[in-house]
Amino acid sequence: MKAASKPGTYCIGVDNDQWETIPEARPCLVSSAMKMITPGVFDLIMAAKEGHFPGGNFVGPVGLAPFHDFDSQIPQVTKDKLLGIAAALGNGTINTGVINPY
Repeated sequence: MKAASKPGTYCIGVDNDQWETIPEARPCLVSSAMKMITPGVFDLIMAAKEGHFPGGNFVGPVGLAPFHDFDSQIPQVTKDKLLGIAAALGNGTINTGVINPY
């Protein structure tokens, strides 16, 4: 991402909001695809408390980081479309065809 942070290039981070972790990438960082670790751990703790802790690997929630400096450059129609896609993925109306092996 540091290499991509040259004028006229864009990048998307992964795992967490890389706005916070790689400040040098901010000039190109449109957003980040995030693993929502904190809510995922909370979900596991609550499941354990309720007596139905899932065995094996656990796939928790995911999200999209804010657009930060690019927020005013992202059209509202695009933001609305992303929200609609996220909702449809969450409720199962969009099926990716990927089978979670866990």
